[in-house]
Amino acid sequence: MNKRITSIVLSLVMLFTMLATAVPVLAATPVELKVTADTTSANPGDTINYKVSIGAVTDMGGLEFKLDIPSGLTVDDSSISIPDGLETIIDSDGPIIVPTSSNKYYWLYSAQLTGYTGTSDLVILTFSCKVDDGTTGTKAVSIKDVVLIDQSVDDMPLNVTGADVNVTAAPVAVTGVTIDETLSVNIGQTKTPSFTVAP
Repeated sequence: MNKRITSIVLSLVMLFTMLATAVPVLAATPVELKVTADTTSANPGDTINYKVSIGAVTDMGGLEFKLDIPSGLTVDDSSISIPDGLETIIDSDGPIIVPTSSNKYYWLYSAQLTGYTGTSDLVILTFSCKVDDGTTGTKAVSIKDVVLIDQSVDDMPLNVTGADVNVTAAPVAVTGVTIDETLSVNIGQTKTPSFTVAP
């Protein structure tokens, strides 16, 4: 009887030990990767400034992604930059690959020794887009093809949030109205002349 109780107790201890080590892995909070814009509305010809940031993370060993730019927006390659000192902050093993049109807007980093641990949002990229002529509607800028790993080269759970900007045609002020014809009307009559609004 004592052997049976001892076996049950040992089985329970093993079960609780396994649960104690497995639950934190299952309950890991996803890392937040987000794109934010400096405005929520724009007109054709406007410039919109964007930031890509990573939220709280532990032992990040590598990150890669591509910018996901919708039609109607054009990235200004000269505006793309990483913050000063970022390579040191995130323990990069070399220069961070900065997105450009020639590399299809690809960003890449891998850790050197300790990786990166942070408790608040860290901006990792800034860039600007110009709104193309004739563009209207909601334009969502995001990131895609994301790979996020820890120092053990295991995938880390993540959430990606993009930035929506509503583009509308800019209103054009009326500078004049020209009536295109001469009308003769009798008392009590109504007529609508043809006219041209400028511009």
